[in-house]
Amino acid sequence: MDSIWFRVNGVRHTVVSCEVDSDLTLLDYLRDYLELRGTKYMCREAGCGSCMVTVKQSQGQPYAVNSCMLTLVSCHGLDITTIEGLGNRNIGYHPLQTTLAKYNGTQCGYCSPGWIMSMHSLQENNPNLTQLEIEQSLGSNVCRCTGYRPILDAFKSLAVDSSVDKNIQDIEDLKICRKTGKYCDEQHCDDTEWCMVKDDDFLNSKMIQMKLKDGKFWYKATSLKNIFNILDDKGNDSYMLLAGNTARGAYPIEEYPRIIIDINAVSELKGYKLDQNLIIYGGVTLTELLDIFKRIAKQEYFAYLTKLYEHLKKVAHIPVRNIGTIAGNLMIKNKHNFFASDIFLLLQTVGAQLTLVSRRSRTKTVTMEEFLKTDMKGLVILNALLSPLSCEYKVATFKVMPRSTNYHAIVNAGFVYQLNNQNKVISSRIAFGGLSPTFTRAYKTERFLTGKQLFTNDTLQSALKVLSDEIVVVDNPPKPSVEFRRKLALGLFYKGLLSLCPDNLLSARYKSGATKIHDTRPVSKGVQYFETDPSTYPLTEPVQKVEALIQCAGEAHYADDMPTLPYEVHAAFVVTTIGVGEIVSIDASKALVCIIFPI
Repeated sequence: MDSIWFRVNGVRHTVVSCEVDSDLTLLDYLRDYLELRGTKYMCREAGCGSCMVTVKQSQGQPYAVNSCMLTLVSCHGLDITTIEGLGNRNIGYHPLQTTLAKYNGTQCGYCSPGWIMSMHSLQENNPNLTQLEIEQSLGSNVCRCTGYRPILDAFKSLAVDSSVDKNIQDIEDLKICRKTGKYCDEQHCDDTEWCMVKDDDFLNSKMIQMKLKDGKFWYKATSLKNIFNILDDKGNDSYMLLAGNTARGAYPIEEYPRIIIDINAVSELKGYKLDQNLIIYGGVTLTELLDIFKRIAKQEYFAYLTKLYEHLKKVAHIPVRNIGTIAGNLMIKNKHNFFASDIFLLLQTVGAQLTLVSRRSRTKTVTMEEFLKTDMKGLVILNALLSPLSCEYKVATFKVMPRSTNYHAIVNAGFVYQLNNQNKVISSRIAFGGLSPTFTRAYKTERFLTGKQLFTNDTLQSALKVLSDEIVVVDNPPKPSVEFRRKLALGLFYKGLLSLCPDNLLSARYKSGATKIHDTRPVSKGVQYFETDPSTYPLTEPVQKVEALIQCAGEAHYADDMPTLPYEVHAAFVVTTIGVGEIVSIDASKALVCIIFPI
C-alpha cells in the first residue's frame, strides 16, 4: 500500500507516499495543500492552540488535537473537522462561533478559531459541562489580546449551570438529522455507516508500508511482531516509534530518522488490567490514563491513584494528553535525563516498575531508576506495573511551574511515607524532578527518616539539613537559578509534610501551608460596566464588531494566509555586535542576485 486516506470536513482525501515528506504535518497540509487557512499557527510546539482541530476515529468520541504535532501520514483513516467545517457564511455559523462573536471575544481574531475548536471538542465529549469544567479545560489555548474574560464569559454562558438565557428553540423549529438524530447544521452527510465492516476493523487489520518523498520509510504497525520484523529487516541504527509525536513540542526534531514506525494500532500496547497489581500498557494516552486512575482509585489499596490523578491533570493540556502516551513521555526522559517528566516522577514516587520487551518477546522488568540508564535501542516499553498500597502509605505530589497549566515543571516532587500507628516511618520514597539529570531520589533522607516520628519539629529540621546536603542541583538556563530550585525543593518537602500531618498535630498557624491554593479557587467571574445614552442611538449603542463572525469562522485572512505572489520578496533581521551606532552602507548585492523585477 503506497497511499493513505482521511476525511476533512466530510470530504475524503487520498495522499500518495511519493507526494509527502516525513515531516509534513496535518497543519501544513490543511493550509498549503487544501487551502483551509482558518486553522492558524504560531508556536508549532502545541503551546498556543491556534492550530486546533477535532479528529475522530471511526469508533469513539471526537477529540481535539494540535494539528502542528500530527504528521500527515499518521492521519490515516481519521475524520478531521476544521473551523471551516464547523460553520461558515455559506452553510451558516455554528452556535460557538456566534456566541464568541456576540460576547466580543475577538480582538485581532487570530486565535479565535483555535479557541472555538477546543470548546467544540469539549462539548462533543460532554454536552453538560459546568462553568468550572470549562474554565479548567482551556489551558490549551493562548490569547494575547482580550485578557480572556470575554472568551470565558462566552463559553461559560453555554454551561449547564449558567444563568444566561440559552434562547432554546421550540422542538418543531429544530432541524434534526434523520441519520444521526442530532441537530443538523446542513452540511452534507456521508454514508460511511452503510458498511459491512467497521473502518477500525479494516484500518487496523494489516500493516502499511510507504516510502516517502524524502526517502524515509513509514510503517503503520499493528503488532509487536511487526515492529521487531521491521527492525530486523531495516536495522535499528536510525528509527523512531511514533504515537502522538508530542515530544517535538519539548525537543524539536531537526530531521526524522530513516525508519518511522507508527504504533497507534498495536493492540498489545493498549489498555490495562487489574489483578493483584495494576498493569497499564505503554500505548495508553494520558487522557486514557486519567480515566484509568479515576476508575481504579475506587478499588481497595489503590486510593492513592486519586493523588496521581490530580497531578496528571497538570501535565500539558487536554489536546496533548489526547494523543501523548505513557511510553512516549518516558522515552523523552530516557533520552533527555534533564526533562522534568511528571509521568516518570509519579511512577517513581509509588515504586512502579516497567516491563521492556525485545524481539522474540523477551521481556525484562526494570525500576524507574534503572530505566534512566537503559539503552532502549531495540526495546519497547510494554507496560508499567503499579502495586497496591495500604492505608499505611501516605502520598503527596507537587508540581511548580510558571503558570497553572500547560507548562513543564520548574521543580516537581513526590513523597510516599509508610507509617505505623505512632506515625513512625517504616519506609519512604522521596523523588524530585527538574534539579539535575542524575538526582531523582533522596536516598540519604529516606534512610534518615526510617524509624523517626515523622511529624515533629526535630525530625523536620534534621531532615531538611540532610536533604539540603544531599540535593544535587545543576544550572540549566532558562530555568531559574540553582539556589532558587534548591530552596524550592526543600520547600516542597516541607509542604509535603504539612499536607500529610494530622489536623490534631498541625498548628493552626501553619495550616494554610498545607493547602494547594490554586485547587481551592472557585470559578472566576468578570463584570463589565459602561454607560450609554439611549436617546442618541444608534450613536453610543453597543454593537457587535463587524469582523467578529468571519474571525470566529476562520474566514478572516491575515498576511500569512495569503498565497505566495509573483516576485514576492522576504525580509529578515540582520544582527550586529554594535549596540549603538550608525549604518555606513548596506551591500545587498548577494541578496538581490538573480532577482528580475517586471518593468
